[in-house]
Amino acid sequence: MKKFFINLISIFIPHRSWRKKTRVWLKNNINIPPVFVIQSRYINKIKSLQKKPEKIIIVFLVWENSKWNGDILYKKFANSKNFKPIVLVVSEDPKDYEFYELHGYEVYCISNDNDLQKHNPDIIFYQQPWYSLADKFTPAKLSKYALLCYFPYAISTTIELPMIWNKCELFFKSLYCHFVFNQTLSEQFKSYGVFNTIVTGHPKLDVYNTPIKINLWKNKNKYKIIYAPHHSFEDTSLKWATFQWNGKEILKMAKNNPDTEWVFKPHPIFKKNLLNNKIMTAQEIDSYFDEWAKIGQVYESGNYFDIFRTSNLLITDCGSFLTEYLPTKNPVIHLVAQNKTTVYRSSIYEQSSRNYYKVKNSEELEQTFNMLVKENEDPLKTNRLKDASEITFSSAENIFYYIENLLKK
Repeated sequence: MKKFFINLISIFIPHRSWRKKTRVWLKNNINIPPVFVIQSRYINKIKSLQKKPEKIIIVFLVWENSKWNGDILYKKFANSKNFKPIVLVVSEDPKDYEFYELHGYEVYCISNDNDLQKHNPDIIFYQQPWYSLADKFTPAKLSKYALLCYFPYAISTTIELPMIWNKCELFFKSLYCHFVFNQTLSEQFKSYGVFNTIVTGHPKLDVYNTPIKINLWKNKNKYKIIYAPHHSFEDTSLKWATFQWNGKEILKMAKNNPDTEWVFKPHPIFKKNLLNNKIMTAQEIDSYFDEWAKIGQVYESGNYFDIFRTSNLLITDCGSFLTEYLPTKNPVIHLVAQNKTTVYRSSIYEQSSRNYYKVKNSEELEQTFNMLVKENEDPLKTNRLKDASEITFSSAENIFYYIENLLKK
């Protein structure tokens, strides 16, 4: 690309010696923006894919199985005569590979860009931006041989939080297309100079259009509650975590209410961050998790939507769950961090949670729990049902047809 521009400019310089000096100067002083180079590659790649007689190879580049939300989209591609989807796992944890193998995906383990290229990918879906920032899988490398696409593992907008946007700006601008939840998110990205977003809804929520496959609850007569704590304890983080003022109290609440059944579903790095931030020792963490296992279930894997759909109540300080749980139409006790000045919330989360029960201390938590569970009162239900009715469940279909139409010969 740089050579092309130098040659183009040199054509208009009449004298040979001046032309030579100009070419040297341009070579040493002009840098073509990397995003421009990457986007120009996509034009050629699309043309070549439109002529390709074989199946288009779709790669889902994944790291953590707990963040997997591409099942329905994978199956859409698998059921088409024009595509071949595969899952490539970048993880040293054998549980990640086993998860995808158990669910029937064509899956392989890789560790670097060379491994990835052996699978001849035509289109790559990133699972998350964080690991793409490492040298192995940057868009600058992968765009040389594939179209790069992305749908977030969480229903949120990253760019509202400057500390994350500053890390991921190049990632977002280097994608061929970024599939987002709604028009609000698309407009927010445009305000940051990102114009490759496509509004499709979110694949995570498409599961609400499918039958329930697994019911992990053991007693159908008990009130079923999920407790899902977030991991962000650090001052430089999102600071959503509220575990310090409610973690032990909620465990006590579970023990003291035998008519309830519980699933403890911590964030994937919750345990690590408890230790790193010296909130608990390793022994205390193990003991806390063991206590939950004794009275309920500890669930740390992906594919948690069947648990959502068969539950009665969610207690959480996580962000994406506020939207993901809404289609159940059930109540949520939203644990709010006490230091609000340092807490970031996406506008999507705020909209989804406006008819949830927000609690900021132990007294409010106990009062709300008693109202919902013991007294069976849910005064925000009618308004919450209206919010839930606004969500659609066709994201995977929308993404599939976008890709299919893009590559029509």
